Amino acid sequence: MQIKMFMKIIFAGIVSFFLLSILCLFYYNIPVHYSSETGATDYVWEKNKYYVRAGEGFSYGKTDSNGYNNLNIPNQVDILLMGSSQAEGFNVLQDENTAARLNKLLENKLSVYNIGVSGHTFAVCLSNLENAIKAFKPKKYIIIETQAFMTETELNNLCNNSIEEIPSSNVGITAQLQKLDYLRLLYSQYQSYTASRTKNNISVKENNSGDMKLYEEKLNQVLEKAQKLAEEASCELIVFMDDSLKKNENGIVLLRQEDQYYDIYKKVCEKNNIIFVDMYNPFAELYSLTYRLPHGFSNTRVGMGHLNKYGHEVIANTIFEIIKEKEEI
Repeated sequence: MQIKMFMKIIFAGIVSFFLLSILCLFYYNIPVHYSSETGATDYVWEKNKYYVRAGEGFSYGKTDSNGYNNLNIPNQVDILLMGSSQAEGFNVLQDENTAARLNKLLENKLSVYNIGVSGHTFAVCLSNLENAIKAFKPKKYIIIETQAFMTETELNNLCNNSIEEIPSSNVGITAQLQKLDYLRLLYSQYQSYTASRTKNNISVKENNSGDMKLYEEKLNQVLEKAQKLAEEASCELIVFMDDSLKKNENGIVLLRQEDQYYDIYKKVCEKNNIIFVDMYNPFAELYSLTYRLPHGFSNTRVGMGHLNKYGHEVIANTIFEIIKEKEEI
């Protein structure tokens, strides 16, 4: 009797897992990631793979033959876009992300290629910059997205060329388990929970000693190197800060607790002839005109999380205006 009951439980579990996996095909079906062969990013997604995401926003599309989120691969890359999941744009339709919108605005006069990948912070992008330039040979501009200031630890690691690579488990049993969408969903929920608990790298104040002069010197060292790499490739470097706006009962509040770091970034970028774009004013204008926030979705928390289609549109328009003035297009 006990054996029969045990077998029923096992069977019910298998059927439940099977049904949940089918559901995930339409809810959370994302590619598996593999270590990058070029080093332009720490990893790439499975190539030519269809994806669906409906847990935060709703999106579907297909990764390109390099494993990145682009509608197509241009014959020549004029503008290379690097960044985290914000630049990657897996939370909006593929033709609504920053790169796709910017390509449309440029009307084939210049081509944009997006290698933004989840987890790739500003520090990781800078550490991969040389390999990214070698792999994709941008002709005009390199754009790097960041949503947070680097900590002293990240700056020290960059100065010492010791940024830790984001691991990619693409061999053995782990690689096979990654292909099960329901297990991937559970793991992603676990990661979100642990991230909210630890709050790593959310506030520079929590991680830095407060020596602003030393911070500025180290930032100058790493950005000077980045600018030199861009110059050698005959490119201009653009860094844009994708900040968050939060609505409260009194209006909107920018989640900007460390204003001095904005001043330092702007100062150091100007010193090294890097274009620094602070998205606060464009985002604030979006809200004042339309009452829309650039982050968040109706199926999550409005104003929090990843960029929505309005945020991507504002960023694309802002960068387009900069490029249009420089290129006279």
